[in-house]
Amino acid sequence: MKPTFTLGIEEEYQTVDPETRDLRSHIHAEIIEKGRLILQERVKTEMHQSVVEVGTSVCANIREAREELKKLRRHMIQL
Repeated sequence: MKPTFTLGIEEEYQTVDPETRDLRSHIHAEIIEKGRLILQERVKTEMHQSVVEVGTSVCANIREAREELKKLRRHMIQL
C-alpha cells in the first residue's frame, strides 16, 4: 500500500501601523476576534502581541494548500 501524505501551512503576520510602521498590539484582539468568526481555529494568538498566526487545515496536496492559503491571506488583509 502506498503511503498517504498530507500537509498544512502556517504563517505569522505582524500587525503594523500603516502610517508610522510601528508594531501595533492594541488591534491584535480585534483581529483575532473577527478572524475567528470567519476562519474559526485557523487564526491563533502568538506569544508576541503584535503577531497573528494563521494556518490551513490538513490538505491533501500542495494545490489545495495554496488555494486555502490565498483565501486566508485575503481574509487577513480585509481584517
